[in-house]
Amino acid sequence: MKSITRYLCLILSLVAYVIPASAGPVRSFVGGQLITLNRSDDESTGAIPLGFSINFFGRARSSIFINTNGTVTFDGPFKGYPGMPISEKGADVTPTISQSTREIIAPFFADIDGADPNSSVTYGSVTLNGRSAFVVNFNNATYYRYYRSGMADKRNTFQLILVDRSDTGQGNSDIEFNYDKIEWEAAESSGGLAGVGDFSAQVSYTNGSQAVGTWYELHGSHLPGSFLTNGSPSLVAGSLNSGGVAGRYVFHIQAVTPPMISKLSPPIRTCVPAIALFWPGNSASAALTPITITFARC
Repeated sequence: MKSITRYLCLILSLVAYVIPASAGPVRSFVGGQLITLNRSDDESTGAIPLGFSINFFGRARSSIFINTNGTVTFDGPFKGYPGMPISEKGADVTPTISQSTREIIAPFFADIDGADPNSSVTYGSVTLNGRSAFVVNFNNATYYRYYRSGMADKRNTFQLILVDRSDTGQGNSDIEFNYDKIEWEAAESSGGLAGVGDFSAQVSYTNGSQAVGTWYELHGSHLPGSFLTNGSPSLVAGSLNSGGVAGRYVFHIQAVTPPMISKLSPPIRTCVPAIALFWPGNSASAALTPITITFARC
């Protein structure tokens, strides 16, 4: 559990919202009527109509729940984050998206500070290339930390778009992830230090059945340092099915034949070398030579 709880009431307000023009892959929908979530931490909306229906690997869905920690779900609210304890002793934590039994799409699953005053989450129905679509924007999102003062120096801006592709077959859809900047990957509540390390972010989707071809996990998920703008593989520099647009990842979801995707290895925890100095006796002394012990901090 988090040491400091900052729950606020989740209030939705309809506003005339224009997404600022962007030089990056995040798309602008000028003049669109989007809904802005008032700031709240670890919260979810109620069921929101998509405006069209999709077949999510055998499961017909026409509404979603938007969750402040970088995901949307089809089967109910989801307030989890990487490394969140799910038992009283804290030995068990929230499973990775690929191992989850929930129906989740995660452009950037991490513990976002939804109460931060300089960030926002907006969503709504739009049109993309003449097709019905639904967009969710995470603007200037920062990571949860126990003390805010002087720590809001890293921001992520990313976008999820669900696109109706019934023109290619009933129930077909596209999932599009767009990333303008990724400056952090893990909150303090996920074991991160200055936004980096331990239970790091995941980019993934699943229909919860864990059947072959019904889930996907982008390489670099839960591997510290991978997704950062200067990391490898960087989300901003990489791409998939995007026609060469850097920072854009497009997944074609077919109702009849799901993509065949091999399961990745279990999450790898990264151990960081650390050094401790010990002096003989009860205190440090310039006259004595310290003993150096090297160990791994995981």
